[in-house]
Amino acid sequence: MILKSQSREAIGYFFITLAGARDVLADAKKAAAEGNYPEVWEDARITTVPLDLAMQLTLRTKPRMGQKDVSLDSICDVIPSADALDDALPLDGTGMYASKGRVPLFYIDGMELPPTSDNGPKRMPVFFSKKQLLKEWSKQNPNNSGLPVVKVRDLYDTYKQLLREDPSLSNLVVVPVEGTADAIRQVKAEGGADVKYSFDSMIMVGGK
Repeated sequence: MILKSQSREAIGYFFITLAGARDVLADAKKAAAEGNYPEVWEDARITTVPLDLAMQLTLRTKPRMGQKDVSLDSICDVIPSADALDDALPLDGTGMYASKGRVPLFYIDGMELPPTSDNGPKRMPVFFSKKQLLKEWSKQNPNNSGLPVVKVRDLYDTYKQLLREDPSLSNLVVVPVEGTADAIRQVKAEGGADVKYSFDSMIMVGGK
């Protein structure tokens, strides 16, 4: 986790895409090598956690034990892809997605996915990727050449509504990023399956 010296708080990160996690880890290793402390990241491996767990850890601080038995409050952040942020900015007039700590979910009013059971309700999908949303819309509307109105909502705000059991979101489903199953297999093949996420301890790395 990254230690923020001003707040004395440690921040961990979850990534929506495997590519995003790899890019950040590669940058961290490069910076460590240039700073003559490459050992900090040499054993680092990427692993996976369920989205629900990641969201729980973003909403509250949690004390964790670091090196030399130093205990600090920690909190986590979810990082969307750069493409998702670029797509969200023109759709949202508030500038929300220009700041950290926001994850866009793309959707089209009235769009539905089939139920998961014979008697189940149709599902209201939201996507981490605008491109993936439009691909699904085109699949459902092959004879419609017009472009639908794409809207965006924030993951954190949506999750809080779900915790309050907002009836308007009772059938909402968050669609995984395309290729997520393959990404999980890659992580397992690279040893990530052997890494268990620690809730009580952390390795702290200095930050700003």
